[in-house]
Amino acid sequence: MDRGKFLTVSCCRENVCYLLFIKSLTNFTNYHVNQILILSPIVNHSNLNTYTNSKIKTKKCGVSTVNTDKTRMTKTLLLLFIIALTAMMGCKKDKQESSSGVDNKVLINEIFKAGMTGYSSGISGKSLIKSGESSYPINVSVTSTTQGPEGGTIQVLGSITGTMNIDDQTGSFLGGTLLLGLTETISDYAFLCNGQKFIMNGAPYLSLTGTFTVQPDGASFGTASSMHFGGGVQVTGPEFDQTINLDITIILNTNGTGGTVSGTIGGDQVNYTF
Repeated sequence: MDRGKFLTVSCCRENVCYLLFIKSLTNFTNYHVNQILILSPIVNHSNLNTYTNSKIKTKKCGVSTVNTDKTRMTKTLLLLFIIALTAMMGCKKDKQESSSGVDNKVLINEIFKAGMTGYSSGISGKSLIKSGESSYPINVSVTSTTQGPEGGTIQVLGSITGTMNIDDQTGSFLGGTLLLGLTETISDYAFLCNGQKFIMNGAPYLSLTGTFTVQPDGASFGTASSMHFGGGVQVTGPEFDQTINLDITIILNTNGTGGTVSGTIGGDQVNYTF
């Protein structure tokens, strides 16, 4: 009999690992018990202990005895247990990795891009300078749609308000402060993460508020510029289906292409720069 077949434990799930381990252990134990019984010429196996003791005392060099078989069985069972335990730990690790699903950084990057697209659509084509005024209010509506790289959309709606400042003498733009009050409605927005496709929907939507300190060039942002996302999204993908709650703040970098993220994603604290 090929004993190696009892040492093969291959699985993708923890329960399968456990069942295979129990089955292998049972079969392997039965095999060795049968081998011990075969060694006994005694028909009545109730005297097995007496026979075993006599064999242990009369061990001969080079001859397989009950004692040596028991030692081999103990060592082999120990090896089997170690192999099965290792496989079960591997299954648990695979389960943890699969449950992690989408990379949160990829997820945040997608909703950030949609928010910045909404901001740009609100101010693009609009003059931030009005001659003859040193300070004037801004109040513009935002309607923007961002297409997902693999399908679906993120629709951004709301308004941008604030104040712009002008140099009375030169008429040049001195900068200003803009306040964002937006919502992101996400519909089957599909994107790739680690080569796998994920689909995101609002649960039911994300709120986006922010304060942008616009620099005199009109294109860059001061260090106090930030965005706050709150709400939930449902993300589905390969062996993944979760509703993820967000409560994060992004401090923008100067050119508005990224920033530093802090807050919670799915209840976990995050702090990173992208």
